[in-house]
Amino acid sequence: MFQDFLSAFQGFAQTFTRSGKKVYLVGGAVRNRLLGYPAGDFDFTTNATPQEVIKLFPRVLPTGIQHGTVTVLYQSQPLEVTTFRVDGKYSNARHPDQVSYTGSLEEDLLRRDFTINALALDLDSGELIDITGGRFDLEQKVLRAIGQAETRFREDALRMLRLFRFSSQLGFTIEPQTLAAVRLCREDLGKLSRERVRDEVVKTLLAPFPARGWGAWQKENLLPWIFPSLQKAEFSSAVLGQVEVLPPHLRLAFLRSVFLLDEGRLRAPFLDWDAELRALCFSNQDRATQVKMLTLIAEATHEADTEVTVKKALFHWGNRILPANFDQVWQALAQVFPHKADQWQAWGQALNRIVASDDPLFLKDLAISGNELIELGLSPGPTIGKVLSQLLTAVWENPSLNKNQTLRQLCQTL
Repeated sequence: MFQDFLSAFQGFAQTFTRSGKKVYLVGGAVRNRLLGYPAGDFDFTTNATPQEVIKLFPRVLPTGIQHGTVTVLYQSQPLEVTTFRVDGKYSNARHPDQVSYTGSLEEDLLRRDFTINALALDLDSGELIDITGGRFDLEQKVLRAIGQAETRFREDALRMLRLFRFSSQLGFTIEPQTLAAVRLCREDLGKLSRERVRDEVVKTLLAPFPARGWGAWQKENLLPWIFPSLQKAEFSSAVLGQVEVLPPHLRLAFLRSVFLLDEGRLRAPFLDWDAELRALCFSNQDRATQVKMLTLIAEATHEADTEVTVKKALFHWGNRILPANFDQVWQALAQVFPHKADQWQAWGQALNRIVASDDPLFLKDLAISGNELIELGLSPGPTIGKVLSQLLTAVWENPSLNKNQTLRQLCQTL
């Protein structure tokens, strides 16, 4: 099962062996191989100190040397190598204040988060070392903290979010005592950097089973430390089921729109949502995309001329290129709000038709320019913008008006 790993890292392991040291492949690569998944990153643990590892290889980066970790550039591949260690006190709920090296692989494995991540492969013998029952838990599809779950979460609060992320990625259930410890420690999530929280949130929403993660955040009352504005959300199993059907890039906007529709508050410009995403350190581009997707959905709820409303929504979107598979949002909303299914369907069809048409949508599509309006005697400044907006609304309603001479005549009546 691990023969390709043993072959690929034979020379790497022999470098340690010749110096009287041992090195083991640990963590995700071993776990994923047992599950039949791609290995992902390769992490190693060794009884060599960082200084000794640096001497063994010509190219080594001290990426986390304060915690015993260096990165070996081996055959152009970065390999993270951490010395066997035991962790000291955690005062910030994230990193140990200090670490102590140990000669014991067992002690090193027992400091880790979950049993499925404490599997080690001996690169010399090919033996799989499992002192925490991780392989059994893999077979049972169970996530279980090593030792006392509360201790693990008090040490590093991010482990709670990792727990639900692994559940979403692997489809595993969570061992009851491990889950109970989350309820005792969840306030510590407030000590985490927002970037770390964002990363775990994104990974959870991108996972194959995101309903497991979001459902747990909701049930275990973690949302106040993730999305405070959604802490009162009580998404049903039907809503969360639609999340798993949707492509990952549409999931967050869908959930936010469902919440606001339930609250009767789905109205642009969604400044509160932008601020919340900013607090989680989402990029400007990601925030803008989320807000604009919400705006598209919000416009579909208005009881108005569908054609004009769609064009207005596309104007706010900014171009004719919609997010991939956006039709699936309307299908999901129709499942959640079946009494509006016809409205969602009509909106989706109109959106696709107008995007594919030559109908003018943006100011640049008008057959008249601001300079021409000035030539007609309008004063430069805000008046020009106001008139252009009025002309654009007119051609939204009747695209045949978008002729230069017609618009010249029309602006005289505004």
